[in-house]
Amino acid sequence: MRRGKSTPLARLAHIHGIEISYLDASGQTRIVSSKTLIALLEACGVSASGERDVQDALDEAERARTEKLVEPVNVVWGRRPTKFALRSTSGLSNKTNCVVHLEDGTKRALRVVRTKRGHDALISTLAYGYHTLEVHIGKRVARSLLICAPRAAYNSDQRLWGLFAPPYALHSEKGWGTGDFRDAAELAKWAQSLGGTIIGTLPVTAAFLDKPFDPSPYSPASRLFWNEFYLHVPAIPEFGVCKEAQELFRSREFQHQIATFRRSEWVDYRAEMAAKRSVLELLSVFFFARQSKRLRQFEAFLRSRPQLAEYARFRAVAERQETGWTNWPKRLQLGKFSADDYSVGAEHYHLYVQFCAQEQIDYLAAQFRNRNSLFYLDVPLGVNADSFDAWRERALFVHGVNGGAPPDPFFTKGQDWGFSPLHPQRIREDRYRYYLEFLRFQLRHTGLLRLDHVMGLYRLYWIPKGFPASEGAYVRYPAEELFAMLCLESHRQKTALIGENLGTVPPEVNAAMDKHKINRMFVVQYELRPDPRKALRPPPRDFIASMNTHDMPTFASYWNGLDIRDRADLGLIPGNEIAKTKKLRRKSNKALVEFLRRKRLLPRKGTLTSKEVLSACLKFLAASEAQFLLINVEDLWSETVPQNTPGTTSERRNWRHKARLSLEQIKADHDCRAILAEIDRLRRNL
Repeated sequence: MRRGKSTPLARLAHIHGIEISYLDASGQTRIVSSKTLIALLEACGVSASGERDVQDALDEAERARTEKLVEPVNVVWGRRPTKFALRSTSGLSNKTNCVVHLEDGTKRALRVVRTKRGHDALISTLAYGYHTLEVHIGKRVARSLLICAPRAAYNSDQRLWGLFAPPYALHSEKGWGTGDFRDAAELAKWAQSLGGTIIGTLPVTAAFLDKPFDPSPYSPASRLFWNEFYLHVPAIPEFGVCKEAQELFRSREFQHQIATFRRSEWVDYRAEMAAKRSVLELLSVFFFARQSKRLRQFEAFLRSRPQLAEYARFRAVAERQETGWTNWPKRLQLGKFSADDYSVGAEHYHLYVQFCAQEQIDYLAAQFRNRNSLFYLDVPLGVNADSFDAWRERALFVHGVNGGAPPDPFFTKGQDWGFSPLHPQRIREDRYRYYLEFLRFQLRHTGLLRLDHVMGLYRLYWIPKGFPASEGAYVRYPAEELFAMLCLESHRQKTALIGENLGTVPPEVNAAMDKHKINRMFVVQYELRPDPRKALRPPPRDFIASMNTHDMPTFASYWNGLDIRDRADLGLIPGNEIAKTKKLRRKSNKALVEFLRRKRLLPRKGTLTSKEVLSACLKFLAASEAQFLLINVEDLWSETVPQNTPGTTSERRNWRHKARLSLEQIKADHDCRAILAEIDRLRRNL
């Protein structure tokens, strides 16, 4: 099939948002192969296997585009009069019936005027919200969602600092082995006693922890529900009155299991979830067996979350099948469940644990609000391919491709993240219903929300299943509409936004983040330069500053070059580049020390430890204009084991490493307290 910018295949790809070329990390233009374009179009439901198919699909797409009366979604920035172009001239006139249905239930007639290019619908000032434009021509009705949003996301003027820790990494002497919602609350309370008002963590959304199994917080079983793995069971009201649960908990075997979990430096998700579930199942049976005030509260909760009943049944069927839904029989894939397809006990369990998790999250969020602190959560870019979301909303996902990233100097083969991306046009036509569901679910419970891979608002790299990660293409997304919803929803929930803009970032992404006041990320290990005078630039105002992220080596590991050795072992650094990489790191480290000495943050002479350099870097960040400062708690004791090594699965034990210190030890550590006290002093002086 012929290739080129003006061929039918290229035009068809363009209409469907698929880019036929892109600039790679080195600035070179990469041309997408015809094979990849065809595979992506086919995954989107567009027949493109032959020239005749391509031409027919192109004719149909162009015909549909010319017949479209109005776009399915339009954005109105700010409260101001505006106009919308009505594309079709057939049947349109100044007397066309055009009305807008406002979010508050009222409606308003619009005036249609003729222009040189056709007709425009004129509308006066709108309140912020989601409204519906309706155009009637004879029996034909066209509708458009109007998103009226403030130009900038919600933000505060305070300059705050806080701690970051993965939820599973936390542990306490009386805990059940791995961190839970109570441990997060205890860390927050300690940080607040020192002046810190942010606690950041990884996503705590639902996960598959048996069959199927995927503990990655960025491959959730749903973005609409919580991960019951983090429940603090002793705080559940039924635990104190259920004799069977108490007996199981006090049994020698159960106590032996907990002792084993506490001793391990790694999280055993399957074993720990099975142990916790054995108690939770008894509490669930106890809960549903009797009438109580809490049962009536649960019924109200169930009415407020209409998807929960469907989610619980979905999870119960998955447990009976012992595999993800993409491997189920066709009848079950279509949701045609019978009583024999699942256990009612399992269904009740999933209903109950979501009720309990919501209670504990609500309590945690209230504790933050009462102390004027921010709970920092992360919304994953995608969901597990076998997730409830991908099953329930399958028409909105593209199931024949995976999201990922093209090759770059760090990942020379590219990255395949293994999740099905959302279809950019179908989510528009569905008025962003699902997108708003999971966005609001996160925003309701946090004061600071991080958007994973914010570049995905503009474009996402799609890889056809069965293709190597190097053979993908970028697909465009309706960025303006997504930014409008983010700005509007952040104001409604009074939540500031952070965009994860690390890696290869198109210039328009950072420009849009600045325009809409979405905080960018300043990460020291990304920013370092081997120049003693300019080793670090000062973090700007609308940024969140940190030393690293969960996808990067800890500072001690970075400083000592342990990550270089690890990447070499994984084959991510060619053998002939290892010595050069080590030399550049030594040069960068030396430049950083000279820079910090010039700033009088380090002594002029003497051998330095990684902890001393870390402390000096944190002081530099604390004294900067950056609005937020987030400190990885593990850096405070020079941890060297990373939480995640991107590009690996079974090669490394990702998302499993527990903090070397317990919560009690962290609180008692003099060095930790001293560093944080100095950070708080510098932040307050601003």
